[in-house]
Amino acid sequence: FDLYNYREKLKILRNGDRTLLPSDISLKSLNDLIQSILSSIKLDKPYNWLICEGSSEKIYFDYYLKDLIENDNLRILPVGGSREVKKIYDYLVLPLKDTQDDFRGKIYCLIDTDSESLEFKTTTVKNLIASRLLTKYNKTVLIKADANEHTPTEIEDCLNGKKFINTLRSFEDTSINKILDDEDNISEINYNSGNCFSLRDNDKKIIKDFFDKDNGYRKIEFAKRYVKLCEDNPNTIEWTDEIKKYFKDTK
Repeated sequence: FDLYNYREKLKILRNGDRTLLPSDISLKSLNDLIQSILSSIKLDKPYNWLICEGSSEKIYFDYYLKDLIENDNLRILPVGGSREVKKIYDYLVLPLKDTQDDFRGKIYCLIDTDSESLEFKTTTVKNLIASRLLTKYNKTVLIKADANEHTPTEIEDCLNGKKFINTLRSFEDTSINKILDDEDNISEINYNSGNCFSLRDNDKKIIKDFFDKDNGYRKIEFAKRYVKLCEDNPNTIEWTDEIKKYFKDTK
């Protein structure tokens, strides 16, 4: 497995054909991963970790958090969904809570807000945080993973609105371009991507189906094209600055 997203690949294999994997491989890989993370944040020059859902998220974070990757030993790990993020968080809480003074690096667990809420209980721990992306008042905010707010929000709803629209156009999809060419469908390109549209339900479904194609690989290709546009014309998004502040804060 490529370590870039091996937890995600394990999940895909496990869901696709259970005979491919011994029953205990997932547990062993999880235990080894937790031990590696804990060891890495104890170092004199510690690593920091952002645990996210999937490979498309990692592509966005590799761009928006690249200064932390280059200067602060940040490692971004996609693990294959919100339940996997929660599982890792739960495994990390106890050792971090019991021996907080031994750990120098920080861990940020981040999930989307799904239409079906995930039971997630957070604990106050010095070097560990778990948050959810949420669209609220035409902007993206980061809330505690167990907060009682559940407007469905995926990372594709939390991007730069103008770059998002231009990336959609780059696919030259007839149905998508028809939506984008109708000025009544674009509310405000300066909002985040989740709020720059004013769409009928049928059009919302067309966009959703567009991203759901190819078993998740469409989202990965979209993320690559979006980042390429950002590299040609750099931009920031506010909520990623909050993540940067968490890792930079020395308190």
